[in-house]
Amino acid sequence: MGIMSERQKSEEAFFDRYADEVAVEKLARLHLFSPSAFENRYAAGVMGDLRGRRVLDLGCGWGEDAVWFAEQGASTVGIDISPKMLALTMGLASRRGVGGAVAFVRAAAEALPFPDGSFDIVFGRGTLHHVDVSATLDEVYRVLKGGGLAVFSEPLADNPVLNVYRRLNRSIRSPMETPIRRRDFARIAAAFDSFEHAEFKLVALAVLAWHYVKLKLTGAFHAGWFRDLDYGIACRRCYRCAQQIDGILLRLFPRLGRWCWLTVMVGRKR
Repeated sequence: MGIMSERQKSEEAFFDRYADEVAVEKLARLHLFSPSAFENRYAAGVMGDLRGRRVLDLGCGWGEDAVWFAEQGASTVGIDISPKMLALTMGLASRRGVGGAVAFVRAAAEALPFPDGSFDIVFGRGTLHHVDVSATLDEVYRVLKGGGLAVFSEPLADNPVLNVYRRLNRSIRSPMETPIRRRDFARIAAAFDSFEHAEFKLVALAVLAWHYVKLKLTGAFHAGWFRDLDYGIACRRCYRCAQQIDGILLRLFPRLGRWCWLTVMVGRKR
């Protein structure tokens, strides 16, 4: 890597600390890319059959997505700016038996060390709100093959209740992260030849809030607390029901999407 910006240095330091809190042995036992999270179902449907495809996991973090892509038959590369996160992901890949099918590279999303047209799919979970969006999207478009697609699952910034939660939990958020606003969709769309998005977690926020309060009151709160629900290890039935209600509401009243927690954005390259 070359000279890092102050933002990149801040993100590296934060995620190096975050990696120390993750137990790779626990991760290795989970259903990766769990369909308990409806945004995962949507993203998996958009990406389709991954066998023989070349996939870049942009900001691979814990590595669970990159490992799952490899398990589906993709040739996978995961990049992250945090050396400790990369060590964690390599351990996860090894434990899941796909260490030889996933390459991990320390790199910044704003300067990808790959030739033009290298990947069929670029996937990012919670990546764009940690990086320089414009520079990253330029790089993503560059490394996509013709006909390739980029899929980003990102938190939204417009719900005031979520912003209260974010202010109360600054210690588990990186100092320079910036969740996506609805007005950002236009500039993200401009980076691709076609663009679509779908929102998730509206009524489901009530189930998430209940689990959050329960963990706080019992002293069991941890940085990745919301993944308990996404992996189906807490509130499974309530969470599924709430997400089903969300699907109906958002089809009938799409403008409610601005109050959701997450958006999944899909950009395509001709």
